[in-house]
Amino acid sequence: MRLPPKLLTRLATCLIAAGLLVACAPLRAPDPTDLPTMDTEIVDRTDTLDRVQSARLVAQVQQIARDQGLRCSVLVIGSSDGMALDEYAARVNARIPSTSGQPDPRVLLVVATTDRHAAIAVGERHAAALPQALRLRVVREFLAPRVRDGDLEGALRVSIDALAQAARGEPLPASVEPVPATPTGAGVIVGMLAAVLAALLLRAVGAPAAVRMGVAAALGAGVAWSVVPGPVDALAGALFGLLAGAGRGGRFLGGTRTGQGGWSAAVFSGDRRRGAQRDTPVERGDGASGRW
Repeated sequence: MRLPPKLLTRLATCLIAAGLLVACAPLRAPDPTDLPTMDTEIVDRTDTLDRVQSARLVAQVQQIARDQGLRCSVLVIGSSDGMALDEYAARVNARIPSTSGQPDPRVLLVVATTDRHAAIAVGERHAAALPQALRLRVVREFLAPRVRDGDLEGALRVSIDALAQAARGEPLPASVEPVPATPTGAGVIVGMLAAVLAALLLRAVGAPAAVRMGVAAALGAGVAWSVVPGPVDALAGALFGLLAGAGRGGRFLGGTRTGQGGWSAAVFSGDRRRGAQRDTPVERGDGASGRW
């Protein structure tokens, strides 16, 4: 069935606009004025920690500050609203005031419970003792396993102790549970499906290849980021969208051809349900973060 050219043009325009909106919406970074203020060592904006747990964590970081001069803070949020958590943590850390009122970057551990993501930011004076690779290990091996088990306080306590031990020049203790990094999962899968559906719909109405590629790539990236915020998932979704949109007669729609009208696709599987979560390390600049 062929649609009238005018209707086809309008439909393609609407789909492109929708795809761009979906792709760009997750990239909106929160206004810097909306970043939380660290008026105490432990700030929990999700109310996951009760008062007793928060008090124990405050006592722990204050004791470490007295014993070795290492100032640590913890921020628990639901989501970073599309901003890379490394950048989010670094911005919050740069705004922490000292007793003199001037910025006093320290060791800041940020946990985003909804995003299932954590990051550790450090000030310049701690960067040598706590390099990126070490902070990434703390997130993956000490924090993530306990958070998966529902023990946020325990996760924070062992992570803070590990950071303090490393800052003293001692090797990290035995990890709670070594968690291997897993490939990109749920975000890529859902992004691929969105890209394929968009490409098939546009092909059915006779849209040109350029339109199919643009819309499929935008939807693939946007949907992938919406499921699992991160540039790896978004880039994979966009690339698959370009391939899906460029294909003719079904080529490039997810794998190798197995017969007339059939394809088999090799994709990485991911399960974000409790008990089968992923742990994907993310490294940007001098930040260190990981998922669980």
